Amino acid sequence: LFHYTTLLRSQIKKALEVINSDQTIHEHLGYIYEAMGEPKKAKREWEEALKLEPENENLKNKLGK
Repeated sequence: LFHYTTLLRSQIKKALEVINSDQTIHEHLGYIYEAMGEPKKAKREWEEALKLEPENENLKNKLGK
């Protein structure tokens, strides 16, 4: 599982280099960080995703807002 999430994280980060303003990419990177046991990084990505899509109820719930 760790190898798989590490590979996913690498690919998602590459996508962010091209399209940094995509809410979905930030949200998915947050889930990857969560799966890797890095909750602070996950929260940072979800907060960035919520800035890009402030009406996203799933993210609001995830962040307790």
